[in-house]
Amino acid sequence: MLRSKVRHPIMAEPRSFHFTLGICSLLIIAGCSTSHYERKYLRRVDEVPLTFQVPQSSADSAWQRAKYFVATYTSRKIEQMDDSSIVCERPSFFDLLLTSNYGYFVSRSSDGTSTRFTVDCFSGTPPLWSQSRHNAHILADYIRTGNLPYPNLIAKR
Repeated sequence: MLRSKVRHPIMAEPRSFHFTLGICSLLIIAGCSTSHYERKYLRRVDEVPLTFQVPQSSADSAWQRAKYFVATYTSRKIEQMDDSSIVCERPSFFDLLLTSNYGYFVSRSSDGTSTRFTVDCFSGTPPLWSQSRHNAHILADYIRTGNLPYPNLIAKR
């Protein structure tokens, strides 16, 4: 059996091929990963309760933040947005199989001295439910504090 002495141009220098492959892999991983600070933020935010109270004096600005967040980051139709609740379209049975959209539910009620907020985020696709929990905690933290340091961590689709 005769062997060809012609080598494929990419494989002509195995070291350069492996080097190029390694650089490309690192660039892909770096583009997809979160930084140390983003992971630290997510760990902190995941401890934020989804039902919480804010002082009555800051309730209106907190409500404006809730409306802004949902209008900006939902990928589902907003069905209701009034003075006490924000409700996005719930996923149907077929959404459970086909879509990865995120929707939100936010409600508020006042007792005169403070305002109680309840936050939730939902997705149609079960594998994305953990990401929708992150979204809910990010929203709760944003409503409470007004800080949104890593908007790139919010899943939209």
